[in-house]
Amino acid sequence: MLSCSGIHGLSCFVVSSNISNKTQGCAFFAWSTGRLTNLLTKESNCKEMFDETMEQLNQFIDARNFPPDLSQRLKGFFMLKFPTKMYGISSS
Repeated sequence: MLSCSGIHGLSCFVVSSNISNKTQGCAFFAWSTGRLTNLLTKESNCKEMFDETMEQLNQFIDARNFPPDLSQRLKGFFMLKFPTKMYGISSS
């Protein structure tokens, strides 16, 4: 059996508490790194909604066989109506 009294005069409690603190520190670092990465790579809800609206508009245009000029005007209208949503910038 391993005796803790021989490790530079530290007690078993000090050694085990040191290991526990290091384990908790590593776990916190892993959690915070994952959380930060998630926040930096996640698209905003506004951008997702805008992309979905544009996809629905494209499907509508394709289903109705609109002329290219009219389809460009419709897409331009949505981009002018919701300019901040293209880039995920909230207007509030």
